[in-house]
Amino acid sequence: DAACIGIDDGSIRYRPVGAHSTEERRERWLPEGRLTIGITAGASTPNNKIGETIERIITLRGATLNEVLS
Repeated sequence: DAACIGIDDGSIRYRPVGAHSTEERRERWLPEGRLTIGITAGASTPNNKIGETIERIITLRGATLNEVLS
């Protein structure tokens, strides 16, 4: 869910691999500089949810979706 990405503090909430109920939070998880990010989602995940997540990641970099796509 895109709401797990904190725009204000650059944090992310997530569940570590193998942990079914433990949620962790990590600040400044997105490194500086150019990078490639892989996004995965289950078959039932609506496209708009994937898009919201991508937009939040772009926002963390101080850009807009339109800037990235142009």
